[in-house]
Amino acid sequence: MIDVDELRALIRFDQMPLTDIEEIFRALVNYPAEEAIRNPTRDELTRALDAACEALIGDNAELPSGTAAAIARLAPVFGHVDPHKQTYSTAANFIREDPTAWHEQLRK
Repeated sequence: MIDVDELRALIRFDQMPLTDIEEIFRALVNYPAEEAIRNPTRDELTRALDAACEALIGDNAELPSGTAAAIARLAPVFGHVDPHKQTYSTAANFIREDPTAWHEQLRK
């Protein structure tokens, strides 16, 4: 369970371990199916996704295939790339290029 305070810390760019940012990113991309986020507002969800994407630029850790699949569901062009070769950085850049679909998904 991710607490809304963790989202708020990410939005403020407080010092946070990269693994925590990756966890929040996965939860946001798969929202609401992945890990529950306790009591977020829609604005906090979208701002946290934007902040997570910014923080993950340059993170070359492998993106879990389930997260890559979640991205491909909303943006099929992302699915044309081998999901086993995706990194957090490529996913974050992809979402940053056109965040509209993601913001709409988080606002449902």
